[in-house]
Amino acid sequence: MQYRKYQEQLIGLAKAQFRNKEQLSDQVIDAFYEVPRHQFVERYRHYGTKEWLDITDGNIEEHLGTLYANHPLVLLGSDEAFRAKYGSEPVSTISQPAFVLRLLDLLDLRKGHNVFELGAGSGWTAALLGHLVGPSGKVSTSEIITELAEKAQVRLTSLGFNNVTVLCGDGGDGLADCAPFDRVIFTAGAFDIPFAFHQQIKEGGLLLFVLKNKGGADNLLLLKKHPEYFETIYAFPCGFVPVTGKHHIPEMEERDLDDYLHMRGLEEAPTSRTQFWWGSGSKGNFLWETAALRSFLSLYQNFEPIYTDIENDKGLFGWWNAESNSFALARPGELVNFGNEEASTQLITYIKDWVNWGMPTLSNLDLRIYPADSALTIPDSAWVSRRRSSLFVWTLPKKFST
Repeated sequence: MQYRKYQEQLIGLAKAQFRNKEQLSDQVIDAFYEVPRHQFVERYRHYGTKEWLDITDGNIEEHLGTLYANHPLVLLGSDEAFRAKYGSEPVSTISQPAFVLRLLDLLDLRKGHNVFELGAGSGWTAALLGHLVGPSGKVSTSEIITELAEKAQVRLTSLGFNNVTVLCGDGGDGLADCAPFDRVIFTAGAFDIPFAFHQQIKEGGLLLFVLKNKGGADNLLLLKKHPEYFETIYAFPCGFVPVTGKHHIPEMEERDLDDYLHMRGLEEAPTSRTQFWWGSGSKGNFLWETAALRSFLSLYQNFEPIYTDIENDKGLFGWWNAESNSFALARPGELVNFGNEEASTQLITYIKDWVNWGMPTLSNLDLRIYPADSALTIPDSAWVSRRRSSLFVWTLPKKFST
């Protein structure tokens, strides 16, 4: 089987993709060669198509180019399931390989490490982890979808990964019996860090966590464990399927505009409109042109992701002013006011502040994450996101702080 040439093509692409300081390590490249991706996919489809493709011994050669291309593949779930309410239907993908290799490099894995993975999926990432920690190391990976968990365990066992165990069930509370962990990796996005991981990761250990936020963009956070908190040492935007189970957060879902106005006691008819140019003014570009701003505004409880029945109105958001009970809906080229214009005025003020601060996104801010019951003195310059299990304290990078 001629899969080595496809592996080499992928490694060449990955090396070109990452800047010099982010070059893949020899250990991770070796793991990629020793743990072939095609061994972990028996059925897949491309997002946006309905045709499922089954892989057999007789047709594997014709699928190799796809299986080693640098893009994700859908393993479970229809397109409708991916667009359904946040985390309400089972879906699974296998991520683009260059991205997976970059994540493994960030974890700085060593022989003998004890690792926990939330979200086994196909089992490919767990196998790479198992190779990197070696026979003296241990990998525990959880998968909430029974079908995937069972197939992953059979596959890993048949391939000789005796140091990898697949746990069928909700991994949101970690695995106390196997803790403490040197490394933990989330392969699904979450709104909060469950309390268990504050306890189960060793001091100095690393947590690779996918943070979902109301702004619509995920952020991958590499966090280092200190005695009382996690601290970000690397962050960048990304996109992952959401966690399901007990740590699924319905608050992440977009709100229907009419339902939201009714909840606030506001009339559905706008009181006025304020011209506001976000960029080109095109509906098709609004989602992308406001992405950085939406990411930042999600720090505030005034911020609300909104959907309407208007075709192509994607990425809409709103701002609520509690004192005046007014609401401003951000649309291409305008702010639509409900109640009065106080919400629009306040939102524009925050946007001006954001510009003066250098237009940061969440991935540009310094972050410390504490258990939710921590007694802290929060500086005025910080933004605080209180979640069920964790307290997120965001600040401007120190070199820019005033």
